Amino acid sequence: MNDFVKEVEYLYYHKKLSIRQVANLLDCSASKVKHCLNTELKGARSLKEGCVLRSTTKYKEKLRKTQLGEKNNQVKLTTEAVIKIRQEYEQAINEGAQKTVTQNYLAQKYNVKRPTISDIVLQKTWKHV
Repeated sequence: MNDFVKEVEYLYYHKKLSIRQVANLLDCSASKVKHCLNTELKGARSLKEGCVLRSTTKYKEKLRKTQLGEKNNQVKLTTEAVIKIRQEYEQAINEGAQKTVTQNYLAQKYNVKRPTISDIVLQKTWKHV
């Protein structure tokens, strides 16, 4: 068994990392890792095993920390945009504008939905900013 196979085995089976995480650590493609698992080792985890691993509180906490703000793969706003949204909202409210009108305006300006703006200004999301 060569070093690559040993590393894949350790990271995937013992450290419980995903195929993509193993590939990133070993600086290779996910298909190469998957091929190694299926030809040299016991094969990839079943769907059920993967679901069990993704439902642990440890995994969820890790995901929450690693997907924070701009690191989230579905993010539409940047940290700078969130700061500007909060500043513009506060300025508009101080000038006497209505909350929902301001939120609708900002939502249209930043190409997101009004509840997203509401969550940002109420600090329900982007709390770390």
